[in-house]
Amino acid sequence: MAKLRSSLLLGGPVWWMCLLAARSISTSTINYNSSSDCNVSNKDFGPPFNSTGTVSFNLGSGGHNGTKPWYLTVGLKDKRDPNAVSYKGTQTVNSYISMPNEFLHSLDGGYTNLCAYRLGEQNTTAAEGNGSCNGVLSAACTKYIQTFRETMSFSNGKCPEFSPGQGCGDEIIASSAPINLTNTSSSCSTHGLPGVVDIPENFTTRSLFGFGWLYGDRDINSLESYDLHVRQPNPVLLAFGLKQGHGQDKSNDTVYLDQLLCVTPDHIAAGSHDPKSSAAAPRFNEAVLLAIALSIVYGMHTLM
Repeated sequence: MAKLRSSLLLGGPVWWMCLLAARSISTSTINYNSSSDCNVSNKDFGPPFNSTGTVSFNLGSGGHNGTKPWYLTVGLKDKRDPNAVSYKGTQTVNSYISMPNEFLHSLDGGYTNLCAYRLGEQNTTAAEGNGSCNGVLSAACTKYIQTFRETMSFSNGKCPEFSPGQGCGDEIIASSAPINLTNTSSSCSTHGLPGVVDIPENFTTRSLFGFGWLYGDRDINSLESYDLHVRQPNPVLLAFGLKQGHGQDKSNDTVYLDQLLCVTPDHIAAGSHDPKSSAAAPRFNEAVLLAIALSIVYGMHTLM
C-alpha cells in the first residue's frame, strides 16, 4: 500500500508504557482494555480536574475538508491522602481529543484512524504557548520525530513504535493499535469535561490516555510537585491515517498526518491552588516518573 504524507499529527484501545531505566535497557509494557479498567480510570484520572489546558489544531489539507479546528485537552488531578506512606500528595493526568461532529458524520470520519504518544519533556516551561513545543523538546527528540514521521505506517494493524531513549525521554506512553474515531462501541464513557470552557458546541470528545507519577508531595501541605506539573507542558504526538479509496478516489493509498502539541494544564479550577511562580522547579529522575499507564477508552459523547 502506498503511503502519502502531510506535515501536520493519537490512541488505540490498548495503551502500553515503555520505561527505560536509567541504568538498564529493559522496557516495561502495560496493557489494559477490560471494562473493569474504566472504573479505576474514571475515579483516578477523570474529571473533575484541579487544572486543565486546551489547544486547538487543524488537520490541514490532507484531512477532512471542514474548516473547524480540533482540540486537545489535558487535565491534571491532585489527590491528598494523609495516610499514605511515601507521598501524601500525588497527581494524575488525562488527555482528550475533541472533534467536530460534522467530521464524525462524514465519510472521511469512518476512514480515519489515530495513534497517540505522550513524550517526555525537558525541565522547562513552554516558551511560546498555544500548543507550541519550541523549547520543550530537545534537538535530539525533534530530529527523531522527523525520522518517525517519514517512516510512519499503520499497515500492520499496529501503531508505529516510538522508541524511548531517543532524546524524547525514557518513558513513552503510546497506543498499541490505531483506533477509528467514529467507533462508539467502547463500554467506557464520560459525560462532559467540567472546567473546560474552550470546547464549543457540536463537538464530540474522546479520552486518549491517563497516567500517574510515582513521586509527589511527601507532606500533606506541600504543593511543590503539584506546582511543577501545573506549569510544565505535556508533549503529545498525534498520528492520523486517512485511508483513500472511498468515494470517487479508488486508490488504496493512506494519507498520514501528524501534529505535535505541547499542552500545559495551567487553567486553574475554582478553589484549586494557583502556583505563584511560573519558573520551572527541579525535576525528578525521568526513569521513575510514571507509576500507572491505563487504557482509558471512554465512549464518545457530545459536548452541547
